[in-house]
Amino acid sequence: MDDEKELLDNIKRNLELRSDLEAEKERMRGKSSKSGGQKKVQTSSQKSMSGTNEQEMSKKKTKRSAASSAGGEPEVEVIIEEYQDPEDEPLPSEREKRKLRKEREEQDEREHIQEPVPKRTRKKKKRRRHILLKLLVIIVLLIFGVHFLLTRMVSGTDYQPYETDYVRGEDVMTSPWVENILVVGTDARNPDASSRSDCMIIVSINRRYGKLVMTSILRDSYVEIPGYGQNRINAAFQYGGAALLIQTIEENFKIGIDHYVKVDFFSFISIIDALGGVDIDVDGDEAYYVNMYLSEINNLLGAEQGDGNLTATGMQTLSGKQALGYSRIRYIGTDFARTGRQREVLNAMIAKAKTLNPWKLLSVCNQVLPELTTDISDSELAWLLMQAPLFLTYESSECRIPADHTWSNLITGSGMEVLQLDFEANVEILQKAIYEKTEKTAQE
Repeated sequence: MDDEKELLDNIKRNLELRSDLEAEKERMRGKSSKSGGQKKVQTSSQKSMSGTNEQEMSKKKTKRSAASSAGGEPEVEVIIEEYQDPEDEPLPSEREKRKLRKEREEQDEREHIQEPVPKRTRKKKKRRRHILLKLLVIIVLLIFGVHFLLTRMVSGTDYQPYETDYVRGEDVMTSPWVENILVVGTDARNPDASSRSDCMIIVSINRRYGKLVMTSILRDSYVEIPGYGQNRINAAFQYGGAALLIQTIEENFKIGIDHYVKVDFFSFISIIDALGGVDIDVDGDEAYYVNMYLSEINNLLGAEQGDGNLTATGMQTLSGKQALGYSRIRYIGTDFARTGRQREVLNAMIAKAKTLNPWKLLSVCNQVLPELTTDISDSELAWLLMQAPLFLTYESSECRIPADHTWSNLITGSGMEVLQLDFEANVEILQKAIYEKTEKTAQE
């Protein structure tokens, strides 16, 4: 009777345990369904895990039944672990992803900054800075040293600044990139005598475009000379020297003249001889007139007649007085061809200078500079000479005033034969040649 009662109690306990297990499973399913918001389909791995859990529960139940059969009253300990499905975990939003990525970048940056620089690397960088600093100091000292020596060398130049009450008009074109130097060749046989300008060439240095432009102004150009009325432009130098000639050019052709350099017959000869002569292609007619001018030049120099006469034609090296005779020829092609020959000689001088080494070039400058009269100060002239090797690499071009198809012959009331200019056309051509279209600005 007692045995039957004990068996019934065991069966009752087993039924209660099974009922508790079934209730727990139902509770877990309900919780999973609520967290997901919808009914999920179990994957094969989830089914496998569920089967494993049931097998473990079945083993526990079998052990408990066995213990009950042995007559003991085991204490039943039910361990309920909440199972979290990995698929039920919420994924991070895009904002959280960006925040995490930014935090990682900031952390990497802090680690990079805090990374110590090896001592050897620091020493190399410090040594490199010292070397660069020393080189910079040496370059600066060399520049100022050369400038000092050149300033001493150019001190023999005839420095003659001019004074004037003239105020440049706003319609006169200038540019900080362009420097216009007026080269005036006079026809003075006596250096102290007043004379007209036999040659007028504007040498324009355009640093922005790397250009060297040489512009001849024909001496018979009929212009308005301030204070003297209309006359040939070469009369302006005789009336008022460099100051009046510069004012005349600026007011008639609307370009700014920064400096002037004056040479006479004698200084021209000395400059060409210092260079070692210039290479010029001379034809038969030109050779005849060169020898004709040499007769007068030899008288001025006190040389024998016939000295330096040309005996051949073609390309040849002309001496100073031969080049002067060539530049003065005006019986072949009138004054237009004459100014062309003057530019040809100037180009030949530049070409010859390019062939000289720096020391020879300095020696030539030392001989030439005392022959010049200019308003360029010693310091400015020294800086120009330091830049001369750069200027010699510039592209060279030529211009002439008046330009083709912008002039006509005119005989004045006094019977003077002159060139009447279309000033508007010539101003436009001249400004374009020197400044380029993009440089067209009023005075700054």
